[in-house]
Amino acid sequence: MNDSPDKPAVKVYSKICSPGHLRGRRTSATVAKLIWENYYAQCPLCPEATAFEVSGEGIATFEVSGPACEVQGLHIERGYRLAVRAKAANLVSEPSYITIPRVGKGPTEPRNLRITANANRTVSIAWDSPLDHSPVGYDVILLGKVRAVTEPYETLNNMVPGLLLYIGVRTRLPNGDESVIIYIPVIPKR
Repeated sequence: MNDSPDKPAVKVYSKICSPGHLRGRRTSATVAKLIWENYYAQCPLCPEATAFEVSGEGIATFEVSGPACEVQGLHIERGYRLAVRAKAANLVSEPSYITIPRVGKGPTEPRNLRITANANRTVSIAWDSPLDHSPVGYDVILLGKVRAVTEPYETLNNMVPGLLLYIGVRTRLPNGDESVIIYIPVIPKR
């Protein structure tokens, strides 16, 4: 507690949010480019991120200082599930995940992602199934959290009003393959 009028109050943070709007793709057969939002300065719940940790099976874990990086040394015949975590002081976020498919493989992403309702801290989204595959389900991604759904729609509750967020959706097939994630920006309303 700060009783002195001369000293500003010091914020004490107990957590840092996962990196948001994580997206990526192969830029060559052996290199993938990852990009994510660095919204920490605008987030009232988080301290400013000082580094980001990138990890995944088949790659060496490394850190970067900004919201973009290249992952090198990938193999053509395998896909990768990569994780990005934000770091600040003694805090490390939960991971945000992305799948980088094998070269020439993987399902098509959902189509026509749209917002169907936005009111009272609740956002509803819907999308169309891909034309070339029969998915077993979809993953809805928000702030690094993944929610598995079986229908091409989802409602997200208890959203922070006024904060720009990116909601992502990807297709899941019976064999475990996942599509790239498509995103839609939204600012939840009160």
